[in-house]
Amino acid sequence: MLLIQLPVPKLNFGLRTGNIPLGAACLKQAAAGIPDLRVDILPESLASHAGDETLVRVVAEYHPDILGFTVFSWNLMRSLYLAKK
Repeated sequence: MLLIQLPVPKLNFGLRTGNIPLGAACLKQAAAGIPDLRVDILPESLASHAGDETLVRVVAEYHPDILGFTVFSWNLMRSLYLAKK
């Protein structure tokens, strides 16, 4: 399983965004006792700064059986777009 939280869109010029995936971290912790389940959270550096093509490539390299997005009003359309790709 791979979990992703996309940031609030803004020009951050490589600065840290404060994009902390707390929901994904809670899901990862809750799943910790499930045998044969590995849960990864896409690193903030990728989730916050990578373009769509890079994100699609990275997700494909993970080969997740399940892909989850933390969805907010500011990232819904981009999350849907990336999920479809």
